[in-house]
Amino acid sequence: MEPTGPTVSATEFSQLTGLSRERLRTWERRHGVPQPVRAGSGRRRYALSDVAPLIAARRAIEAGVPVEQALTRAHEHATSGPDAEALAAGLDASPLQSLILSGPEPVTVVYANRAAREGREAPALGTRLSGGELATRLAAAFAARGPSRFQRPPWEPGGLAVTCLAVPLADGAAGTPLLALYDLDDPDTRAERADAQATDIELQRTRGDLAEREAALELADEISVALRDRSGVAAITASTELLMRRLDIVDAAIAPYMTGQIVLGRSSRRLLDPDMVTVAAHPLLAQAISGEITVMEPADAELIGAPGGLGALLVPAVCAGEPLGVLLLLFDDTPDVGTGLLRTLRLVGTALGLALMQERLLSE
Repeated sequence: MEPTGPTVSATEFSQLTGLSRERLRTWERRHGVPQPVRAGSGRRRYALSDVAPLIAARRAIEAGVPVEQALTRAHEHATSGPDAEALAAGLDASPLQSLILSGPEPVTVVYANRAAREGREAPALGTRLSGGELATRLAAAFAARGPSRFQRPPWEPGGLAVTCLAVPLADGAAGTPLLALYDLDDPDTRAERADAQATDIELQRTRGDLAEREAALELADEISVALRDRSGVAAITASTELLMRRLDIVDAAIAPYMTGQIVLGRSSRRLLDPDMVTVAAHPLLAQAISGEITVMEPADAELIGAPGGLGALLVPAVCAGEPLGVLLLLFDDTPDVGTGLLRTLRLVGTALGLALMQERLLSE
């Protein structure tokens, strides 16, 4: 607080009035308006009470009023000390969203400037702002002796936090404390921040995809070596063990397909008991037999004998277009399968199909 009342930095004053800092200094030199206050560091600060008059002056100049005449009026207005109503009238022309709130309990929107009224997110007149981080910030701002600057949460979920300035005003006509809340981030700045956030999310997703593909390629290399050095049941067992170690698989079982059923053998960790399951009774199982890697949620996996709460992944074993079985992998929940892992699982399914065909031929 200064003797002139609440003050803001030159940058904030420029944002609130829509006037460049160079234009403000030119007017100060030539016309003596506005008059900055020098802070202890020597930096310029401006009285918040000058915001509305200067906005009015800017609008008058844009309408054709000579600069000196418009600024003289602004100076006279500033000297008289505008109240909340005059401040509201001036702020209506500001390009930045501004609200006047009554409070502190309840905090209610009693004025919104044109930018806020035309914005899609800003609260409407009469809206009560209660609960959460914003309510805590506003309560502190009402109690403060001067302006406070903070990041307010977005008005709607999924939005961006906005830098704002809260300034206590003179009491209203009914003695109700008032608080001016100015957004300091203009729409272009918010759009740039939203674009930057979206870019960062996309970058993180891309990095995740690359890491997943790299891990899948490493797994595919290990499985290729295991299949090169083994054949038949030994190749199937080695591939399954690799998958269980690298993918946090709870259990795994190989189920050959014959005469409309899959034959579940005893699983690696014995969570699945041997059983015969009719494929036609389970659409997702039929989908896997047809050659598509299939994800089963826990409720579906229970139908084929999985313990409650475990999801499943069915990897088809196909050779020369003939369905020979499925590799059943159990997970703690519904498995999340990325593109890199899908490629590896297709390789495993192909190897499994070849191994099952080899076993079938040997048994004949």
